[in-house]
Amino acid sequence: MHASPSRGDSANVKADHALNFFVAINPDGSTSIVCHRCEMGQGIRTSIPQIIADEMEADWQQVFVVQGKADKRYGAQGTAGSTSIRNQFIDMRKIGAAARQMLEQAAADMWGVKRSDVTAENHVVKHLLSGKTLSFGELAQTASKLDAPDQKSVKLKSPDQFKLIGKEVKLFDQDDIIAGRATYAQDIQLLGMLIASIERPPVVGSKVVSFDATEALKIKGVVEVVQLKDRPLPVNVLPISGVAVLATNT
Repeated sequence: MHASPSRGDSANVKADHALNFFVAINPDGSTSIVCHRCEMGQGIRTSIPQIIADEMEADWQQVFVVQGKADKRYGAQGTAGSTSIRNQFIDMRKIGAAARQMLEQAAADMWGVKRSDVTAENHVVKHLLSGKTLSFGELAQTASKLDAPDQKSVKLKSPDQFKLIGKEVKLFDQDDIIAGRATYAQDIQLLGMLIASIERPPVVGSKVVSFDATEALKIKGVVEVVQLKDRPLPVNVLPISGVAVLATNT
């Protein structure tokens, strides 16, 4: 798990005007997009904002990632099995598309025209007849006061319109990861925390017959040795049998 800020401190500051639980925009146009999953080197803190930003027509250079804390409003936040994109690709697109629709509606209201007369493109909303534009920053306050559209009525882009989805972009955390500044779960040290080292059965589905912890408990730092609960097949993502050695260090 990785949760260090990226692109400076501003990435951790909530933007002024929230369009939904994932997207907020500052008056200067800088846009905060939440990643509600955990970075483990797989690039999820880039790909989630990348999907949302594409659908909302945000300028990628003005996007900042905010690490979402545990909150049931985000839905499932477990990060495992390469499921984040597979399971939530459409949902993330709808979040971005809803934000785009709100920005377009805000511009239409300010100009006194129909929403069909305007379109969002690259961090501005353009009036199709006159060519006039309003930036996302200029529209943020008005858009944030609008009711979010029904997810069922949100219109998604066609794949040929993608500007970011499926494209190569620099990872938000790349510089921190390369320089060793990124903080992962294994870096966290809490008072009284123990570390577990688990020995698994050699065959999937097999169980522990017996074990002798006498010698292990003689080693400095070892606190306890416990047998894990046996679980039936199919295994899915649950731990399968084994013996865990709990100690004060690795």
